[in-house]
Amino acid sequence: MLEVLDKIYNLYPINNADDQLLLTKYCKLNHNNMYIDTENKLFLTLGLPYQEIDQYMEFRDNKVYYQNNAPFFIHGVGRTYLDNIIIKMNYPYEDKINVQIYNDFNKNIMFRVKNSNSGIIIITILIITIIIIISIIIYKKFIKNKIKKIKK
Repeated sequence: MLEVLDKIYNLYPINNADDQLLLTKYCKLNHNNMYIDTENKLFLTLGLPYQEIDQYMEFRDNKVYYQNNAPFFIHGVGRTYLDNIIIKMNYPYEDKINVQIYNDFNKNIMFRVKNSNSGIIIITILIITIIIIISIIIYKKFIKNKIKKIKK
């Protein structure tokens, strides 16, 4: 693996892009040495944030099938829910993991908003937007009518 990382660095010495993107590029250039599992024979990775992905799969003989392949590993990126897969595969399951993920994410967002400069910027933008909306409403209801009366 160190050899692969060294070769990737030599191919892209000033690129600070995503490590997975760089590794994928390397694999495409070295397809005789590396294999990208595009058919999901070993790995299945789906990213549908805050959604269950079992609807895209078939379940037979206690295996998951995706596009007629039975991947060994299933990974849900970006807060993708896997609860229904766990249940359909008959694994012991007590807590709703997706509820925990959702609550943790929202808790972290609120913490970041409260404790960062970007949070201050977001709150400032919201306040300015509210002021603009209120100003438009006041103009339409009161000032516009008074201007019409003065012109008559």
